[in-house]
Amino acid sequence: MNALATIAADVPQTVEFGAWLDTGRALLTERNECEWRLADWIADGKEQFGSQVAFDFLGEQLGIAPKTLKQAVKVSQAFPPAHRSPALPFAVHKEIARVEPEQRLSMLNKAAQDHWNELAAHQQVEAHRTSTGKRMDNDDPEYSEAMEIVRAWNRVSCPEAREQAYAYMEQAAERGFSPINPNEVI
Repeated sequence: MNALATIAADVPQTVEFGAWLDTGRALLTERNECEWRLADWIADGKEQFGSQVAFDFLGEQLGIAPKTLKQAVKVSQAFPPAHRSPALPFAVHKEIARVEPEQRLSMLNKAAQDHWNELAAHQQVEAHRTSTGKRMDNDDPEYSEAMEIVRAWNRVSCPEAREQAYAYMEQAAERGFSPINPNEVI
């Protein structure tokens, strides 16, 4: 028999709900401040040490994806301390950093006024970028490279050539997306 018994502990409540909720708010504030400190630290390191601060190396040392580190630097640079809203989390700033610089502060003010969360900020930024024709992430090198590959793929008119290219890509994927050697027999 697979019965699961739940035993309710008779522990007296020592904290009022309001105090418990205040603790949660304080923890979120601490988390937000920590995200800003980390982003500023990475940006300072990049500025001070240049190429020595490789995002792959940092990612490996810190256990954070290199792309996340790059985004943190962009957010730190997009919003210097005087332009940050303490009413909004780092994640909202991260979304708004994707709009053109002259629009950021007004969008940040709107976000604070309307109490946007990360999802709302993302939706507003996407709507703005679509309406202004800035939907493409051309400032993201990985995105730009991927789009070059897609454009090249779309220019190939021969299905056989696509099949052969696909076989090479599968082979590269099996090897951790290593470079393709076209001299190798597939």
